[in-house]
Amino acid sequence: MHSLMPQRVTPPAAAGPPWTRWDVAVIVAVTAVAAALVWPSLFHGWYPWDDGAMAQVAERVMRGQLPHRDFDEPWTGGWSFVQAGIFQLFGTSLRMLRIPIFLAWLGSLACGYRLTRRFTTPAVAGAATLAWAIWSLYAWRYPLLNWYYAPLALTAAWTIARFLETGHRAYVALAGALCGIAISLKITGLFLLAALLLWCAAHVASDARRNPSTMRGNGFFVFVAVAGTLFALIVTRLVLGLPREFHGSALGVFLLPIAGTIAWLVWEARRSGLPTAAGMRALAGLLVPLAAGLAVPLVPFLLVFVLQGAVDDLMIGVFVRPAARLSLVFSPPPGRLASYGFALAPLVLAVGVRYAVTALPRTTAAAAVLLGGLAGALAHLDQFTVASSAMVVRGLPLILPIVLLWSAWRHEEDSRPHGSLVFLLVATAATSQLLQVPWASLSYALYATPIAVIALVAVLGMRSETPAPAVLLVALFMVMAGLGHRATSEIKPEPDRWARLALPRGGLWVSPRDSALFDDVARLVAAQPAGPIHVVGDAPEYAFLLSRPAATRVIYDALADSAARDPLVVLPALDRAGVRTVLLLNQFGYNDSLIMRQQRALRAAYPDVRFLGPVVRVGPAFSRFLEVRWRPDAPR
Repeated sequence: MHSLMPQRVTPPAAAGPPWTRWDVAVIVAVTAVAAALVWPSLFHGWYPWDDGAMAQVAERVMRGQLPHRDFDEPWTGGWSFVQAGIFQLFGTSLRMLRIPIFLAWLGSLACGYRLTRRFTTPAVAGAATLAWAIWSLYAWRYPLLNWYYAPLALTAAWTIARFLETGHRAYVALAGALCGIAISLKITGLFLLAALLLWCAAHVASDARRNPSTMRGNGFFVFVAVAGTLFALIVTRLVLGLPREFHGSALGVFLLPIAGTIAWLVWEARRSGLPTAAGMRALAGLLVPLAAGLAVPLVPFLLVFVLQGAVDDLMIGVFVRPAARLSLVFSPPPGRLASYGFALAPLVLAVGVRYAVTALPRTTAAAAVLLGGLAGALAHLDQFTVASSAMVVRGLPLILPIVLLWSAWRHEEDSRPHGSLVFLLVATAATSQLLQVPWASLSYALYATPIAVIALVAVLGMRSETPAPAVLLVALFMVMAGLGHRATSEIKPEPDRWARLALPRGGLWVSPRDSALFDDVARLVAAQPAGPIHVVGDAPEYAFLLSRPAATRVIYDALADSAARDPLVVLPALDRAGVRTVLLLNQFGYNDSLIMRQQRALRAAYPDVRFLGPVVRVGPAFSRFLEVRWRPDAPR
């Protein structure tokens, strides 16, 4: 009897290009340039609430607390254990949040280059890699777990490429393990899992087309169509959870690329002519190793909560409590017209330039260099930069699935040298759009820029002609524009002056106002009795930087349960914890009725006060004073 999970299958794709001296020289040069651009500014600027949240949850784990059971872990929780270990080994400071992200990003450069190199020359692959390097961590360096998504996704794509070359299903299991790590860090890893599941079905269909059987049927096509429709409905339901005024544009930004990807998959399944039994056997041969790899990181992670009797807490913290985020849209998606207009520039690049290289390769290459350089040189014009960068960064995931579908409909695709890798890259770019839910700002789109750019090169490289001119146009524009004008606005001092956050757990360069403010807060709180403090206003950075335990389970007030914000519950809890000092910050956008009632109650219970500030959070419009309050019997 044949095993359901054979160790080898006939290699369905050609091997990738061998490493040459040019490859080594290019990737060393790109890595050196990218590191030289990012490192000098890696520790400058901050978003205090996000830096503070990542640091505080790791410190709570160091103190023996369990995510979700003992505190409101904003993410899945796996990284809190890793970051706690990093703190114990290398010291507890905000700097140590950024170094692991920087190292993961550097590693992704080599992996991304290797993927891009399968579709073009070393020089063009290097230009494309430098382009997305500038439009990722260089443009937006603040420490959030989304930075680990692209390195994990690109490494998973590389393992699938190795499977396509060798036929070893162990590589599929390795891709599953990388996906499991992504899920354990943040639940958005499910988007990578969705891309891998779509790839499994696509590979079965493309393999059946390369090796046609005498048995024909429509069973596999029906299964894929139903499963794809269900996935599209899930995404639609997720988008409809956003505020109503954003439904139209959000459906275009988030649903359109996934719908195009599913449409291509259904088309391929229809052309494969696979009967149900054969299709499901082949699909199971991929799903079994994928699931086995997925279990490798997830089972030990889940076992921690099983042994602590905290599985229910984990489920609520991961799947129930995050639903509150859907009502907190800070940066709404672009308008409906703009959303679809983003597709215009990538459409010209991915279709027009692609066919132009056939007739006029040298002329097109020269035009690409000229236009890319000229466009990037205009980057100092803010309006131009915002519009054009959004077209490239946002537009690629929107249009690439449609280009892929169009090529399949015209029978022009020739992905045999790459197997189904092209589809995997496009599917990963499409599903990574969901990283922007519900904060569809350009900064959230940058987390997936590496995947989108590599997918563009893959789509352009499906035909035998080199995609060099098209890639050069995109790459040169992105490099010039990215160097000339940062992709996102930053919280930084005026006129671009920095001061060191001198607290022992600081280590960052921030505005002189922030540095002075935290020095004052540290001196004032140090004069109060030792013990936990309570902070209201979505400011988890204070407890961490002041080396004081937080008295409640709350990390972000906006995501806390109503009981955790209710003064009738909070004040007795503070009394039991022996809290003598509280900090009140009127953070924008978060002050619901319970938070305001809690602040009034705290002012009455802790009447002695010092006002510090003003505290500027994202511009003068949100300047507020920080209230440091304590009980009358506490020393001043």
